[in-house]
Amino acid sequence: MAITQAMCTSFKAELMLAVHDFRDTGGDTFKLALYTSSASIDANTTAYTASGESSGTNYSAGGQALTNAGVTLPTPTRQPVPVSPILTMKLLAT
Repeated sequence: MAITQAMCTSFKAELMLAVHDFRDTGGDTFKLALYTSSASIDANTTAYTASGESSGTNYSAGGQALTNAGVTLPTPTRQPVPVSPILTMKLLAT
């Protein structure tokens, strides 16, 4: 079976469950592995496998650690908001 490009389904669920820590200080370690076309990995892959992993000069099996830059929020583009009439509310005693 060839490689199917996808984000692992289990990783998507783990993102929603806040399993992973993406902070740049004290966060989890994330690794990226390179695979040949003989690897059998797809969206159902749940863990690293050495089967079909590339090897060669300047690459060590087991994947290379990614630099965790933390999480930042983009600066939103602000659009003018139309002024709406003021809503006045009265509390009525019963």
